[in-house]
Amino acid sequence: MFYVEILRARTTLLWTLLGLIVLFVILLGLLALWPTHMQVAVRNDALSFQVVGWVAALVTAIVASILGSSLAVENCEHLELAWTKPISRTAYAAGLFLVDLACLAVIFVVTFGLAYVGVSLVVGGAIHVPLDADTAWKMARFSLFPVAWFGLGQALTSGSSGAWAGSITGIMWPVFELLSVLAARPLGAVWHTVLSIANLANPIGYFPFWEFDDKSSALREFFGYGLTIDTLALAAIAILGVIVAMARWRRLEA
Repeated sequence: MFYVEILRARTTLLWTLLGLIVLFVILLGLLALWPTHMQVAVRNDALSFQVVGWVAALVTAIVASILGSSLAVENCEHLELAWTKPISRTAYAAGLFLVDLACLAVIFVVTFGLAYVGVSLVVGGAIHVPLDADTAWKMARFSLFPVAWFGLGQALTSGSSGAWAGSITGIMWPVFELLSVLAARPLGAVWHTVLSIANLANPIGYFPFWEFDDKSSALREFFGYGLTIDTLALAAIAILGVIVAMARWRRLEA
């Protein structure tokens, strides 16, 4: 029933894994050629763990913005066929989402593993990750960042056709990056309020991925509200995005 989407997700997965393997081989080559230049002199396990999580979250989020148009793909010239399936439209959409999310989960795990090995080689030993509540929240934020992008992409593209959806997903990153940058600029109280409201649905606003130390950042005033709130906000964006996407898709006429 979801054969086409499974093929689409599998193709995306294979290309992503190929890209990750190429990048990992390049890293190994650089370490072999210039070990003294590539390896750090002082280890910082907390920083290293943040870098690993950031890499996994960012790579998966980029793929999530691509897979986040699966409903729009269904709208492209075969919507009538999609709606002849012997299940409800909601259940059909949910099935597509599960296929895509499974693909994203695999990409996140593989990317995290490769990043862990790569960073461990750079710092000269296995990274020590404490098994505590703070680490759990950080892992949740890392993993929910791409899911939030997925939900947002579905919400923005579910009422469009496949061709238009590509244009929308193509400009998502620069637009939301621009919103994030403008929110940090001294544009006055009125503009700051407007941009703060606009950034409520911006995953970047809850994932300060340049900030490798949650305890000190000059940009915390503009990005992020603390680890717990950021994590819950990303989950909310993902859930609301999926709900909006399903509502928009159900209202379409074949």
